[in-house]
Amino acid sequence: MEIEYLDRGARDAATPPGVRPPGWSHAEVSRLRLVVQCIRAGRIPSDVLSLRSLRLRTDPDDPGRFGTELSSDRALTLAFKADSTPITAMLDIAPTRTDSGR
Repeated sequence: MEIEYLDRGARDAATPPGVRPPGWSHAEVSRLRLVVQCIRAGRIPSDVLSLRSLRLRTDPDDPGRFGTELSSDRALTLAFKADSTPITAMLDIAPTRTDSGR
């Protein structure tokens, strides 16, 4: 499965080993690399979506997008390009939504 990075920080964190983008923690980079490894190992989207260790959740506003927290400040969003050959996963970074009741 191919990966398209929509965020430069995500691309930088995922590609060269040992590189950490400014402002990213070691745990965020490790979590992102785990997701990337799982995507690369998958053949079809359901291979990735069924992995419980990724803790992917469907976006309530867009059922075709999925997300997982990298930290309390940063979340990774995942979507698959429709009708692309090879299948392509698109990764983006978004600020984590915070609850005002916390």
